Amino acid sequence: APASGLCEVARAPLKAALDLYREAGTENYSVNKSCALFALKNMKSMRLYCNGNLWSEAVGYSKHLQPDPLRQLETDFELLYAKGLKAHHALLCRLGPGNFQEDMTRRWPVGANWESIEAVPAAEFAHNPGPKSKEALRRKAAVRYGPSTKSMSFVHVLDIARVGLVFKDAASLLQGLEEVIEAFEVLQVRNFYSPKLQNILGDRYIEVLIVVQHELPEPHVCELRLEEASFFAARTKAASHLSKVYAGVSDMYCDLGRDHGLLQYQAKHTLTKPKEQHAIATFRAKMTMAYGSTIGAWRRALGNLDNVEFSDFRRMCQHLRCEASMVELWEALESGAGGNLSLFELDAEGTLLLLRFLAFLLHSMDREADELVQDTTGQELFRAFITVPLPDVFTLRTKGRIENNEFVHLSKRFGLSKLEAEHLFELLDSGAGPLRPPPSFVTPQDFEWLRKLPTLLGVESIALMSFGRKQVTPYNVLREAFQPSRKRRKGIEATAPMTLQLREENAKKESSARSNPSSPTSPRSPEMGLRNFPIANMQAFAIADSDAQDQDVPTIRSLDRLLAPDITSIQDQSHPGLSSPSLSASPSTTWVGPAMAEVLEQERLAMEEQEDHGEVGAPCEWENPPDLTLLEAW
Repeated sequence: APASGLCEVARAPLKAALDLYREAGTENYSVNKSCALFALKNMKSMRLYCNGNLWSEAVGYSKHLQPDPLRQLETDFELLYAKGLKAHHALLCRLGPGNFQEDMTRRWPVGANWESIEAVPAAEFAHNPGPKSKEALRRKAAVRYGPSTKSMSFVHVLDIARVGLVFKDAASLLQGLEEVIEAFEVLQVRNFYSPKLQNILGDRYIEVLIVVQHELPEPHVCELRLEEASFFAARTKAASHLSKVYAGVSDMYCDLGRDHGLLQYQAKHTLTKPKEQHAIATFRAKMTMAYGSTIGAWRRALGNLDNVEFSDFRRMCQHLRCEASMVELWEALESGAGGNLSLFELDAEGTLLLLRFLAFLLHSMDREADELVQDTTGQELFRAFITVPLPDVFTLRTKGRIENNEFVHLSKRFGLSKLEAEHLFELLDSGAGPLRPPPSFVTPQDFEWLRKLPTLLGVESIALMSFGRKQVTPYNVLREAFQPSRKRRKGIEATAPMTLQLREENAKKESSARSNPSSPTSPRSPEMGLRNFPIANMQAFAIADSDAQDQDVPTIRSLDRLLAPDITSIQDQSHPGLSSPSLSASPSTTWVGPAMAEVLEQERLAMEEQEDHGEVGAPCEWENPPDLTLLEAW
């Protein structure tokens, strides 16, 4: 990500929006003199359990019961949106003094406020933001629910019809919440004053999902947003600043083929979603300890399907001995409230890494994506991965499986760093765990599962591509979305022969050095000192691209800078400290200390004495053994 460009575009407007929310929080503390604000922050969210019982989350967690799933009943997009418009009109009539036959858009237009709400007298006024547009509905469905539910993601959007209720302070907001629960059929109450649901912006409100059925053929889920006047004013003023941030993010990534609207909503969702809880990180760590990785837990304990049910999730939590918090973990991981959990929700970062690796494999093969899916098996993918980088030279330690160090070495062709390659290996290894003896390895069966991975997810939504395109397979979307950059593509196409050439050259140099230690190219030669030895070994595992700028993959030139101040002069044997018979200290060799020069001088004298007695190749005898601590420190 071009972080510097993003900072230049988003720094000023984002700072202005954060200042507005900070001022709103300060004003909120000054207005609420009573203990109502403290009670509001400690109030638990509520959800339906056991077929219609509205309980607080503390009661539901203690009973270890799955929350009732919440979704819209209509499965057709156009019909759902038409019913959403009618439900919004019915909600306005319920809150304002009107009947269903009256046109409320004239008396209460979009963006206007309505005072003296009969259903909720504690509210100062109600705000009409208007029904959600079709484009906004598609964006939210694709970004938030598309990766797990694919084409049926729109049924999880529950705020097509929405109205905001604004209160003077925290005490009136608590009273208004009680009035809403008495006046409407409530499905869920989410308290964003709670510390575990706070977001980056610092917005505070209560979200209430209700059912509206008045004068409608079937019930429809609507949203009421309860907030204080200070935060309502801050949200209104910050909207113009945040729109600049969203537009900047969209303009930055639109050249990669991403959809503008999806990029803008992704930026909005990142700023407004609750921060990840510490319990989720602890739960993922437990899965990694038991199954090797979160992906391994999905494949071995959760059924390895596109979605998992609560019963399978509860069984795994009991195995991990965290059944006391399994309902809380389920609600935190679930993106919506539909009652299912997907692999992307369980580990989004690991899923993206696997998809990117599969896309690089597709680009490295000559056939198209559809041909690969129809004709290629996991065994052929496995063979292509191990043979294309180093043909006729690289052989596996054990036939039919790739171990960790071999996988890391082969992954350098794709421009992956060592940490990325090791993490990718852990995700692919389905048999990892505390009971399996080392070494860890991946097999063709793991590559076969990787080939089927795009069919388990909504790849188009994950990649933020244009939504609703026809006749597009997940593999074509994957190949188009995760294209390697110029430097990664160059590594895929041209780094393998160079790596092979370096391996052959270094093998010859090492063989020559062993047979003749006094040779100028020998690591033990006083003319080369001890610096050339690590370079000769690192060149075989580095990408020899002097123009590469990837910080994850070190180049030979960057390694040379780390090992010597001027490696070119050392390799040309023009350095005065190395070309002279004795390594005496000089102004040009201040990087070699006097103690180290004495050590090297003793080594040179020992070699000359061996040559005089015909003992070339015998171990060096030191007159005064050097300080090994000093040698290691150097």
